[in-house]
Amino acid sequence: MTFDSFVKRYIGKAVDYDGVAGVQCVDLVKLYLYNVFGIRAGAWGNARDYWLDFSSHPTMTANFIKIKNTPSFIPKKGDIVVWNGDISTKNNYGHIAIATGEGDTNTFYSYDSNWNKKEMQKVKHTYYALYGVLRPKSTRVLSNPPDIALGDYSLTNVRGIYKGAGAKTGRKKVKEITKNAKKSATSKKKDDAAYLKAGTAVSVLETKLISTGNLWARIPSGWLCVWEYEKDKLFIK
Repeated sequence: MTFDSFVKRYIGKAVDYDGVAGVQCVDLVKLYLYNVFGIRAGAWGNARDYWLDFSSHPTMTANFIKIKNTPSFIPKKGDIVVWNGDISTKNNYGHIAIATGEGDTNTFYSYDSNWNKKEMQKVKHTYYALYGVLRPKSTRVLSNPPDIALGDYSLTNVRGIYKGAGAKTGRKKVKEITKNAKKSATSKKKDDAAYLKAGTAVSVLETKLISTGNLWARIPSGWLCVWEYEKDKLFIK
């Protein structure tokens, strides 16, 4: 399940995931971890303990990174947001929620359960008493890429050609791309990195969504990124 499908399914619903103490804020996060990441959270304590005991849970350290709150910090979509005990005057359990990705350095939004009401709802928060976030290492499940059908397109920007899906596979050289693609390369030198000019006609043979959340496409000359998750930008038309 993706982040967006999770939100669509559970927004406005109150779920007691573990059947303990009724609907709590941690129930929503446990539900999120299981449905989106396949992680079964155990009896890990109160909300604040997800931050304090983070390193004690191998499944969490394998899939998330711990980022402290700073004056310039803004949570990203899909972050698990954790507050310390000062967030409540009733107890010192802390609070935990899921960031929407909207906000600035003064306020931000998250999806919360057991915040004024039990049901999952979108809430505006300040940064008061915020420890920080647990950020997913893979943004693939957070991504909502456009539906790119196989077929012919035109590049809207200069694009590098790679050996596989993802920048880590390495760029191809001009001498390694097709004869037709060489006509639209930004350089004619055979040992230069291969880039195709904006306006180049390309045939998409296959698409692949990678862990960064970006959508890549295979063309006769190799692979190129056709949609960037962070900027929500499409590079073909």
